Amino acid sequence: MSLEWIAAAGIIAAASFVQGLAGFGIGLVALAFLPYFMTPATAVVLMTVLATVFCCLVFIPLRRDFHVAGVDALLVGTLAGMPLGVWILASVPASILARLIGAVLILIVALELAGLNPRKLPGRGWGLLAGVFSGVIGGAVGTPGPPAVIYMTAQGWSARTIKANLQAFLVVNQLIILESPVQGLHQDMVPALLNRLWEVRDRGGAAIWLTRSRLIWDNPLFPATHRLRLDHQGLSSVKVAA
Repeated sequence: MSLEWIAAAGIIAAASFVQGLAGFGIGLVALAFLPYFMTPATAVVLMTVLATVFCCLVFIPLRRDFHVAGVDALLVGTLAGMPLGVWILASVPASILARLIGAVLILIVALELAGLNPRKLPGRGWGLLAGVFSGVIGGAVGTPGPPAVIYMTAQGWSARTIKANLQAFLVVNQLIILESPVQGLHQDMVPALLNRLWEVRDRGGAAIWLTRSRLIWDNPLFPATHRLRLDHQGLSSVKVAA
C-alpha cells in the first residue's frame, strides 16, 4: 500500500469522526486535504460514495427523530441546483476545481467566525434556496451540507432532529449524484473509473451498478461479470461483442 493511500485513509478516518460527532463535515474535512493526494475530481467522487454510506449509518439510530416535512423543500431545491454543480465538476479544469473547493471551505469558516449565520429562516422559500445552493455545491465540490445546516439550525428543531433530517437529506442528495456517474463526464475520466472497478474486483470486492448509459453497456472492456437488462419481460442476460 502506497503512502498516498495511507495518508488518504487517515484523512477519511478523521473526517468520519467529525461526521459522527457533528452530523456533517465528512466532505468539508476530507476535501481540504485529499486533493493533495489525488485529483480534485477523484476526491469529490470518492467522498460522495463514502458520505452516502456513512450518513446511512448515522441516520439509523436517529430515525425516530426524522421529520420528512423538514427536508422536502431542500430536496426540491437540490434537484434544481445539482445539474449546474455536476456540469462544473465535469467541465472545469482540475486546478480551478481545487481552488473552488478551497474557496467554499474558506467562505464557510469565515461566515461562522463572523457570526453571520442566520438565527431564524421561516418559510419554505428559504428551504428551496438552501437546497439549490446545496445541489450546486454538492455536485461541484462534494460538500452539499453547509447550506442545509444553516437552514436547519434556523428552524428551531432539536439537536437530534437536525442531525436526523440532515443525514436523510445528505443521503438522498448523494444518491442523486451517484445515480449516473458517467453522465456528462469527460471521456478521459471513464478509464480511471473503470480501472478502479477492476482493482475492486481483483481484490474480491463486488458492486451492482444500475445505469442507462450506452457508454457502459456497449463497452466490452467494462469489468462486469454479468450484464442484465430490465424490460417488460423481467431481467435478461446481455452479451457484448468483444
